[in-house]
Amino acid sequence: MSCCYCSALQSLIFDIQLCHKLSENVLIVTVQHPDGRQMQMNLTGFLNAKNTRTFIQELWELLVSAQENIGGIPAVFLEQKKEEIKMRQVQMIFMCKYKSMILCRFSFAS
Repeated sequence: MSCCYCSALQSLIFDIQLCHKLSENVLIVTVQHPDGRQMQMNLTGFLNAKNTRTFIQELWELLVSAQENIGGIPAVFLEQKKEEIKMRQVQMIFMCKYKSMILCRFSFAS
């Protein structure tokens, strides 16, 4: 990898970490009444205006969803986890059937 690429990547990682920490700090400080507009203004320096607006909108939707659920977890995350579990079960069923087919072939070949 070129040195220029590594430097740019390190800078990007630092910016992402800084943006994450800033967002987290704003939410911690304003737990009762977070100010989305203030967060957007603070993050615009790290993200461009369009990306900041999109980020805040998605974050806000997750926060509202988390508030509406008893466990405090956004519905999107719960659905993703359910889908992940379902896929894992399908893979396990497929693997079991595949293994039994192979064992069956080997037993007939003997």
